[in-house]
Amino acid sequence: MKSKLRNINVNGLEFKYSISEKYERTKWSTKLRIFRSGYKNYPLEIHFESRDDYYLGNLLLTSVEKYNLHKPGNIRLIIEEGLRQGWDGEIKGIVIEEGMDILEGLGFEIDDLKVT
Repeated sequence: MKSKLRNINVNGLEFKYSISEKYERTKWSTKLRIFRSGYKNYPLEIHFESRDDYYLGNLLLTSVEKYNLHKPGNIRLIIEEGLRQGWDGEIKGIVIEEGMDILEGLGFEIDDLKVT
């Protein structure tokens, strides 16, 4: 069975992450869970709510736009933002319920993603 964990190196540190999604009527709930290798108990967990696209589904995962969470560069930006917000990956974990605020703070245009 193939592992759903992906690896990424940021600033010389190895991280692992997974993305899960759940469809809820007219919106998608997406969870991004990132942790340092060897420190699985202290994740950076970010929850996103985005609108459903009739043709593409979850735009956070299928869009060709720059905010696609499958792009490693976007994961790197999110990890760096988590580190700036005090997550260290070794001693404490952080849960961020409003992931869209993180994307917007990183300069992404999220108006097309918002649930109406």
